[in-house]
Amino acid sequence: MKSPRRLLLIMTALVLQATGVYLVSAQDQGSTNAPAVNPSSPSSALTPDEREYLRKVKKQVLAAHPDLKAEDDTLSQQRDDLDSQGASASPDARKAFFATWHDHQQKIRVEALKIDPTLAPIYAKLDAWRQQHVKPTPGG
Repeated sequence: MKSPRRLLLIMTALVLQATGVYLVSAQDQGSTNAPAVNPSSPSSALTPDEREYLRKVKKQVLAAHPDLKAEDDTLSQQRDDLDSQGASASPDARKAFFATWHDHQQKIRVEALKIDPTLAPIYAKLDAWRQQHVKPTPGG
């Protein structure tokens, strides 16, 4: 089983990826219309076209599955609530949120692959990035 710290890192990256939040440096702002990607994010393993296509298919999944859309909205609100608490948010609350978020992302992945099985190599790139960059913590 993954350690809570490793799970937190993975889920944070997934949250950033799923919400389309990317860090833009001053150097990148003038060079392209595509948002720069935080190199510590799994999205850095993807091309801008791949990231955009994943966002497009996620929108299709949510449009086709109102239950997943409602869950996505609820989780987005919970994420905002945790973010507003900052350091005062309990580690247990964060851990529970990220476990729920991870399960939600897996449901979206399953449905996205039903819409377009050619997404498998894109998801494989993300998984490979996570295996390479997210290191287990001692005891985890």
